[in-house]
Amino acid sequence: MPAPARATTTTAQATASTTRRGSTPLLIHLNVITFCSSLSWHWSSTHRTAVRSKNAPSPCACRGRRRFWSFFGEARRRVAGMSELQLQRPDALGTRHERSYVEADVEIRVLGPLEVASDGADVHLGGRKQRTVLALLAAEVGKPVTVDALIDGVWGEEPTPGARSTLQTYVSNLRAVIGDIIVRDDGGYRLATDPRHVDAVRFEQAVSRAADLVETDPAEASQRLRAALALWRGNPYANVAGSFPLEIEARRLEELRLRAVETRIEAELALGHHADLIAELEVRCEEFPVYERFRAQHMLALYRSDRQAEALRAYQKTRAYLGEELGLEPSPQLQELERRILNHDKSLLLEAESQVQTVAFLLTDVEDSTVLWELHTKAMRAAVGEHDRIVFGAVEAAGGRVVKRVGDGVDIAFADVGAAVAAASQTQRELAAARWGETGPLSVRMAVDVGEVEGRGGDYFGPVLNRAGRMLAAAHGGQVLLSGDAHAALSATRSGWQAKALGEVRFKGIGSPQNVFQLLLDGLPADFPPLRIDRLPPPVAPDAFGRSVRGYELREQVGVGDFGIVYRAYQPSVGREVAVKVIRPDLVNQPSFVRDFESEARLVAQLEHPHLVPLYDYWRDPEGAYLIMRWLRGGSLRQALERGPWNLEPASRLLAQVAAALAYAHRQGVVHRDVKPANVLLDEEGNAYLSDFGIAGRLADAEYPGRAVASSPAYVPPEELAGHRHTPRSDLYGLGLLTFELLTGQRPPMDGPLPSLNTLRPELPAALGDVVVRATASDPGERHESVQAFLADLTAAIGPDAVALDETYTAAENPYKGLQAFGESDADDFYGREALVGELAAAVGAHRLVAVVGPSGIGKSSVVKAGLVPALRNGALPGSDRWVISDMFPGRYPFEELAAAILRVAVKRPDDLVEDLARDELGMRRVAKRILPQGTDLLLAVDQFEELFTLTADEETRRAFLDGLTALAGDPRSRVRVVLTLRADFL
Repeated sequence: MPAPARATTTTAQATASTTRRGSTPLLIHLNVITFCSSLSWHWSSTHRTAVRSKNAPSPCACRGRRRFWSFFGEARRRVAGMSELQLQRPDALGTRHERSYVEADVEIRVLGPLEVASDGADVHLGGRKQRTVLALLAAEVGKPVTVDALIDGVWGEEPTPGARSTLQTYVSNLRAVIGDIIVRDDGGYRLATDPRHVDAVRFEQAVSRAADLVETDPAEASQRLRAALALWRGNPYANVAGSFPLEIEARRLEELRLRAVETRIEAELALGHHADLIAELEVRCEEFPVYERFRAQHMLALYRSDRQAEALRAYQKTRAYLGEELGLEPSPQLQELERRILNHDKSLLLEAESQVQTVAFLLTDVEDSTVLWELHTKAMRAAVGEHDRIVFGAVEAAGGRVVKRVGDGVDIAFADVGAAVAAASQTQRELAAARWGETGPLSVRMAVDVGEVEGRGGDYFGPVLNRAGRMLAAAHGGQVLLSGDAHAALSATRSGWQAKALGEVRFKGIGSPQNVFQLLLDGLPADFPPLRIDRLPPPVAPDAFGRSVRGYELREQVGVGDFGIVYRAYQPSVGREVAVKVIRPDLVNQPSFVRDFESEARLVAQLEHPHLVPLYDYWRDPEGAYLIMRWLRGGSLRQALERGPWNLEPASRLLAQVAAALAYAHRQGVVHRDVKPANVLLDEEGNAYLSDFGIAGRLADAEYPGRAVASSPAYVPPEELAGHRHTPRSDLYGLGLLTFELLTGQRPPMDGPLPSLNTLRPELPAALGDVVVRATASDPGERHESVQAFLADLTAAIGPDAVALDETYTAAENPYKGLQAFGESDADDFYGREALVGELAAAVGAHRLVAVVGPSGIGKSSVVKAGLVPALRNGALPGSDRWVISDMFPGRYPFEELAAAILRVAVKRPDDLVEDLARDELGMRRVAKRILPQGTDLLLAVDQFEELFTLTADEETRRAFLDGLTALAGDPRSRVRVVLTLRADFL
């Protein structure tokens, strides 16, 4: 039975003026009681004191002396000042036998769970203690580690009597799987391999070398640091916890990583990328609130983006935190930076170094890389590494400079066209001669152009690059295109090359037709299909590699669909890899998407089942919508099916897991809408997880062009093609087709009847075919009535010898919230206040501003979030089902909180949103009119309004915020309605 609302003795009083509609606030009083919050404790060795904080830095960020501040360049000097790693030469390792170990293809990865790859294949390393032995040797690669040190690292201070013999067994087992690279040395053991085969060593050396480039070549420094940081897969030595020496080493590596991030940001600030860094730095400052280096960079980035007021407020945030939590003032350096920003110190701005120069460009891109990443994720890492080696080697030989990476491609600058063509020729020949594995040969398209560009901050800008980008998009893999200007310049300076004219081509966005030529290379294909002249750039920026999105560092693109792109990403705050789905900007600003995204995403995020891919986080802004999910390393069922059909036992196990997850979702009222092999992901043990509940597809307007397109059209149920609503039985249709493909290895036909399962697999039980036929019936009424019924038939068809199917999972839900507030997703459990919700809805319809007032703990927030908001979404008032709804807490900086709340439902992002809101009493109304979806109203719920008086320290800010709300309440033309919750003692 649903839980009653929290306060059972609540009464309500409503007082309202009967003056002009929309001009008078309404106060609704509730009687009742209390609430408390929780804090976590962290230890800061810097101040030898316990610090109460939600986001304190790790101990590795503070080393026993005050290190809050490292002014611009200091972090780089610290990194550069580390002793250069002396990598042992193969001939320094003693015997010829040992030198062969160094040359062996063994890679040891410790920047995450300990892993070893031998000749490209992962090696099983055994149990935790055996892995710990290898980890201890890897941490001291090339140096002997005594037996006593190994025993202490594995067993601690109380080793077992047989520890020495057990250690010998562990070493023998490791040698059996990774080769004899573990050798006896001076009474201990040594890992006799090139230190560069350990990813931590490569990371440390790359950081040290990149730090020296920040002042001379910040673009190269940034690129090297991003590549080094991309080596991280999680917390160092994550699967060998419990060894004290490894914990110390892990802390050292984490600290080095933090320094690398600092140095990368410094390099990118020098490149003029301050606007792009603001969001990342905000997250870094939240993660490390006492780490003044990030706050200084954040303030500088804001100031250089003409956001002086925000830069000063950012300083006040750190000042308040240090004072309240530690009783300290900011360092003199940070105070000096604040003074310089306050005085508009122009020396903090980047010097204008832009200059016009003639440059030749070579742009490259790997054809079909998105598909290859999705189908061969692990193999693509090695393939892209080989691609990079070839490209960068050719660039270096030709005297070029890598300007930036764009996805899996590269933008390269040369002094003349001849050098660009030489690099392109060498690259194509080496790519053709390379030995590729599972991915097959990487097919790279290229474009060469030359002209005047503006050089600024290590990057280039101008129409030449636009033209080259259009040529690149039109090319095919293996093809090298030359612009008319590049062809003319090459003819004037070089001989011994060939090209053929492809005629005049009109590119989108370029006014006049362009002459295009194809470079001809001996021994390589010369015939290609016609140019893709109508091919448009990707809908989402392809240069996402290394870009940070609100606390997540995007890595490679691993999938693309009708509504967005999926990236592998890294979450530094918890040290884990995640999947980030970025939904297309043209979709996220549709009114229906803006209105319903948060409620739909919240519903999916609350689904908790062992075989559902969890949704960790989600948010939306005018540039896109983002879904953060668990990263699964086993790939998808679609990839697994490329190897052929499954046997009955593992197939029945997988179907049980998927069906159990689907049945659970149906019980929660959620229909999946897209059950197919690509949406079933696998972990490393072969367990199945149902993913992608199609939030974007559900929210897209009916006329949205991508909505009618399905990446797996054979899995679209007949009723959806007929325009009918998707139901749980529609999911059953997909589950039936998935069963067929799983057991036969054949994709369902695009049209026509489904082939007989028993004809294709006569050894299977005959009843299995009947189960598939019923599940895939054209008429939904003829299918199984539920997923549980499908499972029951499947179990009966397989017979008693089948693997036991998983029991149905039922989440343990407790609808009783105690003193916790009910949220919008708890609407089904919130009852007993229907009359009050109706009264509130009527009040919102009659007044632009309504205040819900009562004692602490009475349930003010619950009645608004779990009662009023769902009622309005369901049309409690005329047109309220089309309203957009957002909420906020005033906090210390109410205008910043308001800006964040509005951006969640905005379709435009003004440059100075906070300033616009705070400019005068009409700021809120002007901003709402300008950035809200056309034809929609906004309901803004301001929870715990008393924070405006308890947390907002600046009286002028408080007064301005109140004036803005008053102006909204007094304007009947306003598109914003406000509902406040307020403790009665502040009335």
